[in-house]
Amino acid sequence: MTEDNGTASPGVGREPAVRDECPLVSIGMPVFDGERFVGEALESLLAQDYPHFELIVSDNASQDRTEEICREYQRRDRRIRYIRQQENRGSPWNFALVARESRGDYFLWAAHDDLWHPTFLRKCVSALASHPEAVLCCTEIDLTDEHGAPSVHYPNYKNIETLGFRPVDRIHALLSLPGWFAIYGLMRREILQKLSLGLNVFAWDVILLLEILLIGPNAKVPETLFTFRVAEPRNAQEYAQIFQNQAASSAMPYAGAAIHLLETVYRSSLSSSEKTQAFAHFIVDCQKPPWRVTIAEELLGPNIRVDDRQFALLTGLLLNRCVPFDEIEHNALCKAILRSAMDPPDLLRIARRVLSQPDPLLSALPSGAVKV
Repeated sequence: MTEDNGTASPGVGREPAVRDECPLVSIGMPVFDGERFVGEALESLLAQDYPHFELIVSDNASQDRTEEICREYQRRDRRIRYIRQQENRGSPWNFALVARESRGDYFLWAAHDDLWHPTFLRKCVSALASHPEAVLCCTEIDLTDEHGAPSVHYPNYKNIETLGFRPVDRIHALLSLPGWFAIYGLMRREILQKLSLGLNVFAWDVILLLEILLIGPNAKVPETLFTFRVAEPRNAQEYAQIFQNQAASSAMPYAGAAIHLLETVYRSSLSSSEKTQAFAHFIVDCQKPPWRVTIAEELLGPNIRVDDRQFALLTGLLLNRCVPFDEIEHNALCKAILRSAMDPPDLLRIARRVLSQPDPLLSALPSGAVKV
């Protein structure tokens, strides 16, 4: 926040005229010890050329100057509502709180260290108005480090767009990504009540994005209107420390996340055929990083290397963890996994065969397997 001469920064200190026909957008900003970037993020949101929004800032008991900075901005613009927590309840809890406090037609999660182009809200609102079947709208994205330089962790990253996709194809699109930043798009607020808000597990934001895509497709504005500052922790323990998420410090965070994603599909309203296809996508798509190396090392030990067929079977074992035992016989993939103790199957080949069939429940299995 820069105020050398006492004058208000652009977008602060005045409230643009609001047209009655503009739907209200709720922006939820959870923050903890954000003094370094929160002023810049608030400036970016207050500079939006779509003026009809409320900005809910929930401070998770920050110990730095975050409260002072946020209260100063609140005094200048009555669209800001600042909430101070007495104790740190963790990042998932705080993300859930700002969502539950929202009142608008649309909702946006806004991290305290990110930036938005002035047209971001207007163009996302317009895209959702043009595509009533879409439940979320994202834009293209710049990924930077803490200094504003391009991040090296996600080269050539592009957000997904799933308009016209079947639910199973939306799952495939999600699993094919190395990062899942579409969750920071504008969504219809009515879907919030269908999400597992406050889920305190590793990769909870990815699980929420999967839940959203199971509800409906996402649209995308094909312009780079959002800058995401990539956090630098490189392991689950550092992640847990930064986000005050004790569940994330599990010895098997990525395997646990895969199980939660699989369970989300299993609990969904997809048909049995669609679920089988979705499970096959997990087996095929999880061959890619970061899943493959990390899950293999979590399950089998450090520096372990597995081939495609071996890793497919590991993923299959996680899948069977999510399906009740008395239902395994009704799933071609699960049945093949059960047979692995006597005759290890080529699960990757089976999964690809499932995806090639019009009806995956009728896909052919190796000799001796039960057809379902």
